[in-house]
Amino acid sequence: MRNVNGRRWLLALALLGWVPLAAATGGNAAGSSGSLTLNTSLSVDAADDHDYQLGGQVGVSDSTFLNFLSEYTSSPASSTDLVTHTDSLGVEQALGRHAGFGLRYESWGKSNDLVSDAFYGSVYWQTRDWQLTASPGTRRITLYTRSGKIANLLNLPNSIDIRDNPLGLRVDYSGVENWLFEVSTTRHHYSRDPSVLGRRIALLFFTGSALTLSQGFLSHSSTARVERDFDLTSLAMDYEIDRSALDGTYSYTTDIDFTTPVSNSFDIEITTGVTHSVKFPETGFITFNLVYYH
Repeated sequence: MRNVNGRRWLLALALLGWVPLAAATGGNAAGSSGSLTLNTSLSVDAADDHDYQLGGQVGVSDSTFLNFLSEYTSSPASSTDLVTHTDSLGVEQALGRHAGFGLRYESWGKSNDLVSDAFYGSVYWQTRDWQLTASPGTRRITLYTRSGKIANLLNLPNSIDIRDNPLGLRVDYSGVENWLFEVSTTRHHYSRDPSVLGRRIALLFFTGSALTLSQGFLSHSSTARVERDFDLTSLAMDYEIDRSALDGTYSYTTDIDFTTPVSNSFDIEITTGVTHSVKFPETGFITFNLVYYH
């Protein structure tokens, strides 16, 4: 997990799971009944934070696919000393050639500090060159308090719940040969104002770990992607803007993604980029992903 100092983007990714990318669960399933895709990835950054993932997709039929993900994210003790786990399971269903939907459950967090349970959906419609995807979701976030009394005046509950209802929209265009253009945006709607978690007084009520994890709360995010295919190899560039729900500051991430086959069954994907915000310095990162097809 990236620490707070300028690496809030990975906190957001871990907290939101695949919300900005949830549209990918619709219309992009490839393969057939009995097909299997597995991917393992390792991501590190200049602050020595680490993220490990194991995910995959199983073809139940020519139009039905199951997806799963298990993720472990850690930051060193010199920054935030955080370890979080993510587990996700989903299904996607094509409805003919032009439409489909997906549904995914995700559990994320650190026990006794901050955890969340969420359902994310996607509904898509596509033509030859265009695809439009809507991605609604609902997420229950539980923050555990410093239970007991404060100054013998205030009895704290053991936990406080916040409801988030994100809504994403993505548009893809592939009408230019070998090129893909994609834009997406996601907005979040919280049942409680999360900005209080960014104030100093919040330290009286919540642990430092819970407040660090809450730095990943976003009010909205937007992404743009340009991808070029060269036969079996592809090169893509992504640009993402995130706005914090705690203080309204923006963070920016730019990365380059290179994917190429290494055998008939394996692809390797390398992503490298930088992230920065108006408050914190620039930080570089790199991700290695090995994908197996069967």
